Amino acid sequence: MKIDIHTHTKKTKAGDSANRNISPERFDEIIRLTEVKVLAITNHNHFDLSQYQEIKDKVEDVCQIWPGIELDVIEDGRRAHLIVIVNPIKAKDFSQKVKYLLDGTTADGFTISLDETVTNFDQLDPIYIVHYYSKKPNLLDRDVDKLLSLVSNDKRVLKEATNSIAAGIYISHGHNSIYGSDVHDWNDYQQISRDLPELRLPVESFEQFCLLLEKDVATIDTILDKKTKERIQLYPFGVAELMSIDIYNDINILFGSKGTGKTEILRALSRYYSELGFKKEVYESSSKRLEEVYDLKGQFYDVNVESHGIDECTIELKLVRNAGEKNVTSISAYHRYFSVEETNKISRKLKIKNLTQLDESSLERNFENVILTKEQLAKFHDFISSDKTLLEIIGQELLNDLNEVLDRILEKIKLEFRNRILDLRGVSLFNQLVQVFVEEISKKTGQPQKPITTGFSEYASNRITIERALNKIECSIAQSIEPQISYVGDLGEKGKLYCKTNLVIQNGSFVDGSYKPVKNVNKNPQKNVSNQLKLIRHHLYSNTLFEKITEFKQVEG
Repeated sequence: MKIDIHTHTKKTKAGDSANRNISPERFDEIIRLTEVKVLAITNHNHFDLSQYQEIKDKVEDVCQIWPGIELDVIEDGRRAHLIVIVNPIKAKDFSQKVKYLLDGTTADGFTISLDETVTNFDQLDPIYIVHYYSKKPNLLDRDVDKLLSLVSNDKRVLKEATNSIAAGIYISHGHNSIYGSDVHDWNDYQQISRDLPELRLPVESFEQFCLLLEKDVATIDTILDKKTKERIQLYPFGVAELMSIDIYNDINILFGSKGTGKTEILRALSRYYSELGFKKEVYESSSKRLEEVYDLKGQFYDVNVESHGIDECTIELKLVRNAGEKNVTSISAYHRYFSVEETNKISRKLKIKNLTQLDESSLERNFENVILTKEQLAKFHDFISSDKTLLEIIGQELLNDLNEVLDRILEKIKLEFRNRILDLRGVSLFNQLVQVFVEEISKKTGQPQKPITTGFSEYASNRITIERALNKIECSIAQSIEPQISYVGDLGEKGKLYCKTNLVIQNGSFVDGSYKPVKNVNKNPQKNVSNQLKLIRHHLYSNTLFEKITEFKQVEG
């Protein structure tokens, strides 16, 4: 159950937000949307008994409402804020006391000392919550010490922090601390309430909460007995040492100094619940924990560039590695063919052997262009279908029209895709058929094979294909990757802590000792690969091209 010890339901001072004003009906509507089960109304130098009673009656089935006030305290000429929350059964006495103190003044002009505060409110069974340290305007430590000396029960004095982190730090240093919403706009309260303190024990009344502040054993045991628990037996320290432990259907906390066996108990609990089929995790405290969780040294770090929208170029790298020279038909091949008189009568009649092969490369380029167009249009179609901003701007009707047009265009492109692949495969099949006939006629007749093509088209296309593969690889290498940022935690006033991983693709000239390679490779082979690819490009249209490709294939690691 969540608790809010600092709320405002009225604009009472000049500097207050008008959005603090809230009707009992609206309050009821909002509070039922939250998990807040205890709430104190603490308006500035003001208490409205009738509003308090209306709100209390509205939500009494879902939330306890406690009466309170936020006072402007003056101590040694310094202004600070002090919240006083009293027992709800004394709400009327509290209202009379506030009226008496504010008689003849206003919420803006009212101030009170610590002595006067305790004198007037201590008999109303109060809780005092002081603005402390970063919660401005705050009381100093000596002021808090004075307040502790004046009150009848010093367990009822709490220090208000700004958030859960600050409250946790105060508590770890021995301070009783809590924090509230100090709500400025009730329209935001549902969201604000998610970060409010949560009571792990169900508090049924103001009196019970006060007993918990005093760590009253009987009260704690009474509340705990109402919770569901299971007594289990464990052997955390070996089979000779049996331990019985109560586990509640809630958060369970084990207290103990270092070396008392808390981790062993957690491991034993983990084994116990694993055998019952529960999903569990054990996180052990360690000085290296943060380093291990976020792998700050990158020992186990792995990443694929494709996860960052960069093509790994697997096909292109394989193409370059496996590339071989395409030979141009020599003049001697033509000389051999035309020097021998064709004598085979059947061979003379087969006209197919004289056909010239058709150009595949242009058809292949046309087919690839259709594929690229289809992919780009499909991406655009996906984008407009998921982009909320576009929907807001043009409206659903116009967006439907756009989708309909794109669907028709995609269908037309798919049809063209089928037509072009049929053309490409048809030409490829025809060329293979011609080649087979020419080869078989040559075998059967013993006559030199007629050259079908000069081979220059294949020779040039091969180098152009290698160049295109290199272009794509170099484009991927040149891309930058956004740093990966993981949220670690909140350091309170020192800010938030993040783990930032910077990634760079090795381009052959990148040198920085603070970076290390991923995927268990070494830096030098990475640099050699990039540099060798540059060398291949430099020799792309020379007769030493395939020597450089051979050197590229010999890079190890």
